[in-house]
Amino acid sequence: MRQQTRDERREERANSKKASQHLIEIRYHDQPYSNTTFITSAPLLISMNQSRSHHFGHSSQGISNPYQQQRPQQQQPPRQQQQPAAPVARQPFPQPQPQPLQQQQEPNRPNHSSIQPNSQNQSHVSFSAAPVEHIVKCMTVFTDGKRIAFACYHEDTNEILLEDCIICNKEDIETFIQSFLSIARPNRILISTKVASDPKLMTYLSQNPLDIEHDMMNAATTTGNGNATPNTRNSRIPYQLLRSKAFDLKNCKQLILNQLRVLSLFHSKQNQDPTRQFPNSHQTYDSNSNYHAISSIVNFDSHTLLKALGSLLFHLQSTIYSMEDGNTVTVNQITHVQSNKYMKIDSETLYALHIFSHTKKGYSLYTLLNRCKSKIGKQCLKKIMLRPLLDPVEIQQRQDGVELLLKSSVKDVVARLTAFLMRIGSVDSILHKIAKCTTSPIDFVVLMRGVGAMISILDILNNDLRNILIGQVRALEQQERTEQTEAEIYLLRRQIALVENMVDDCNMAELQYLLERMNNTIDQEATSLKKDSVVIQYGFDAELDSDREIYDNMDRILRDAMLDLLQRWPQFQDLTVTFVSQVGFLIRLDQRNVRYDAETNSFPDLPQDFCFIFTQDDDIYFKNPDIEVIDADYGNVDTRIRDKEQLIVNALEEDIFESEHHLRNVFQVVANLDCLLSFANCSEDLNFVRPEIIPASNDISNDSILIENGRHPLQELIVENDFIPNSTLIDETRRMNIITGPNYSGKSCYTRQVGIIVYMAHIGCFVPCNYARISITDQILARISSVETCSIPQSSFQLDLTQMATILHRSTSNSLVLIDEFGKGTSPVSGIAVLTAALKKLISIKCKVVCTTHFMEIFSLNLLKDGVDNLKVLHMAVFIPDTDGEEEEDAVPLFKLEEGIAKSSAGVICAKMAGVHEDVTLRAREILGALKNGNKVKPVPAKMNSNSVFQPQAKAALRHFLANNSWKDEEETELKALQKKISLM
Repeated sequence: MRQQTRDERREERANSKKASQHLIEIRYHDQPYSNTTFITSAPLLISMNQSRSHHFGHSSQGISNPYQQQRPQQQQPPRQQQQPAAPVARQPFPQPQPQPLQQQQEPNRPNHSSIQPNSQNQSHVSFSAAPVEHIVKCMTVFTDGKRIAFACYHEDTNEILLEDCIICNKEDIETFIQSFLSIARPNRILISTKVASDPKLMTYLSQNPLDIEHDMMNAATTTGNGNATPNTRNSRIPYQLLRSKAFDLKNCKQLILNQLRVLSLFHSKQNQDPTRQFPNSHQTYDSNSNYHAISSIVNFDSHTLLKALGSLLFHLQSTIYSMEDGNTVTVNQITHVQSNKYMKIDSETLYALHIFSHTKKGYSLYTLLNRCKSKIGKQCLKKIMLRPLLDPVEIQQRQDGVELLLKSSVKDVVARLTAFLMRIGSVDSILHKIAKCTTSPIDFVVLMRGVGAMISILDILNNDLRNILIGQVRALEQQERTEQTEAEIYLLRRQIALVENMVDDCNMAELQYLLERMNNTIDQEATSLKKDSVVIQYGFDAELDSDREIYDNMDRILRDAMLDLLQRWPQFQDLTVTFVSQVGFLIRLDQRNVRYDAETNSFPDLPQDFCFIFTQDDDIYFKNPDIEVIDADYGNVDTRIRDKEQLIVNALEEDIFESEHHLRNVFQVVANLDCLLSFANCSEDLNFVRPEIIPASNDISNDSILIENGRHPLQELIVENDFIPNSTLIDETRRMNIITGPNYSGKSCYTRQVGIIVYMAHIGCFVPCNYARISITDQILARISSVETCSIPQSSFQLDLTQMATILHRSTSNSLVLIDEFGKGTSPVSGIAVLTAALKKLISIKCKVVCTTHFMEIFSLNLLKDGVDNLKVLHMAVFIPDTDGEEEEDAVPLFKLEEGIAKSSAGVICAKMAGVHEDVTLRAREILGALKNGNKVKPVPAKMNSNSVFQPQAKAALRHFLANNSWKDEEETELKALQKKISLM
């Protein structure tokens, strides 16, 4: 196993790719599917053929399909003389028996149950084609390596399911695929050639969800009683290869904008009057208007999602909707599948909460929490922050780790762990280079240091840290048992289990063997200094050591050969012997001392056994029999050394590659440890506390957020004075908190603060507050800030509406919704109307809402009432002193959240604080007073209008100009005087 060469490994990988591309065509005679091609790998088909033969008790050529007896077969139309190739189909997993109403064929809809194979062509693997399910459930999948997206169409409900996931490691792909397959339950998968060339991905995709559930139940049964029920189904989901055109980004986007109609967005079914006719209504929506509606349910920033959905529409246009007018695909709704493992948080929310920075120098929560010492730790931290957890047990484990590393009794252990973490380099990229055979000598040095550091880290965890915890448990067990003591013992035992699990996940023996193998093979110090090649340890290979000794003594060999030649030909005093790599030993003479005969092309003064080799500069090189003897003994020593070293390095790479799985497990454990140390470091320096996590529940009485004296983790670092904390309470009696108050009072900061604290609790980090009790939140949806760009055909208010529509479509009772001053981009009346209606909808959904607004009319007009429908009205306090006389003191924002509605937005005072000219603020006060009292707004006095002709400077300039009948021939002094008066206007 360990003697496999690099060339064999390359050939093996190439063969695996070729096997995945060994496609077997399946063609149906039905017109909508006449140009489609189903594919599978040959090994998979053979295994399925054998399993079916075993299951049904006869050969594959005579396999009968039980579903054919459940559905009546329609009359097959007569076939042509020349038949296409025999189809090879796989039996779809069992579907529920459709109702009689669903069995009726729709007009112009292909009858899938009548599809029959052609048995004349025997060139392919012989399978009888199982009929395609009457109810179509086709799914497309697309991945670019960093993200994976799914889109599935259900014919029975006429809806499309979507999911777009971020890939952080290889295990994520299988998890996401199994999760989506278990929800979507497709009976056909549409793929691209890129997906088809990935054997592992194809294995995950073609696995039947029923088989997965059977295996899970079987595992549970085996754990319970030791008896396993055999899985005799062994079915696979058939998949179909689509043309590359179907996955073109531009085509996919055009299809979504021009050919997709979602009835739940336009409400055409519910609100259409049957007496009114709208011919060709699908053509009345242009791409821009459709973009406004579709963008609320489809993320146009995700290219993977656009390609998955666009390719699905491409397939539906040529099959189910081929007879529709204009090839329009009309579905009832588009639903986003919610993962039960990670919180759903989109890019707009990440941007609004400043989780990540869009610039390298920008400040964000990631830069605040990133105190990792290793590169793999920094990469792991980003993955953790991209995928907040929904499992309370996993969150609790991270919190236990952070609390463990904060203990004063483990300070020395933490310092040693930190020192070893700093020695770990970019190991993941080195493994990628080994897989691609593109490693450099310094990569082995970095890998050796990293593996050695990881072994030391695991040893510290298994011995030092674990023994400290065990000693603390024993000390507490000897004390009097109280409720607090029992809680401490329970926590310590969880932390011991956490440390043991981290060590057990690593194969220490394999790691030590690999480090010993590298240390015995590579001279780390010499390789670090040489850098251009790997230096093999002396004593590792006897033949290599012998060649090295010869090469090291090359100067002596050259000197002895030169003395022998000079003794035989003393007339050549400038004769020297040199060694050239890849050429061997050569006699060198000065060309100026050697006579050359051009007619005979020879050197008459030299011995005849001197064979000319080449000329370089003023030197001429020869070989003779004596030199050839030396060449035969020592000439290829340099080549032998390099070849031998390369073979040794290749063998070492094979050993490393075989241990890749164990190495990645260790890297993951060490990276998670680095992240926990980073969380602990931040929690200690910034005074974070451990939040209490409540499991998710459909009962809103158990779904709450309680934060005492919460702080914004980024804002408190940049304020000059002490940050003023604020508490938050969202429970069954106050699901919606509406916050009013002046500008500059901290409303937006508070809204982000709530979102960031809830987010930090779900990544397992401690949070900035005195106490927090937070229930599991399935997603955080924010309408805080919009980024305008020319690439999006939407105005600023349209962007706000799109974000609000996304919130209304996706929010659930366990979601947290953050809304900051929505509706300010249009007229006050329209803004109040849309905001009020949206809040009413969110009240009916019963999600957790924090909303800020300046629209006091919502409450003065009794559109919403404090205390009704679980709504609570709050405001940010601002101290506005009473004015005496003409001078007015500046308003002082208190940044404190209080109950009740704010008296005003204090816009004029904020304008004065911002440095707006005094004339403007005075005029603003006059207009504001007139509007409050219901009076007419008086015009601007002439004395305040600098452009009025009644100003004294203007009058003087006008009199001077009118005093002269003609300025054509006026003297220059008069012209300058008039010009000066005009400039004073």
